[in-house]
Amino acid sequence: MMTHTQPEQIDAAEVWRAIGRLEGQAGALVEGQRELRAWMIRMLYAIIGIGGALIVLLIATLIAALQR
Repeated sequence: MMTHTQPEQIDAAEVWRAIGRLEGQAGALVEGQRELRAWMIRMLYAIIGIGGALIVLLIATLIAALQR
């Protein structure tokens, strides 16, 4: 024979606290992603700037070498 058991009661306050913790963690994750994205954009601009400076330096050096 099968026995029927009563479903376990869930504490609503505990569920809402868990949801609040998850929302807080999700918010922190989103903020971390924003900071990471801003850092990556700054690094991209730095790389483009340094690369552009190197190209200008190379062209200036080639022009100076060809004028001799």
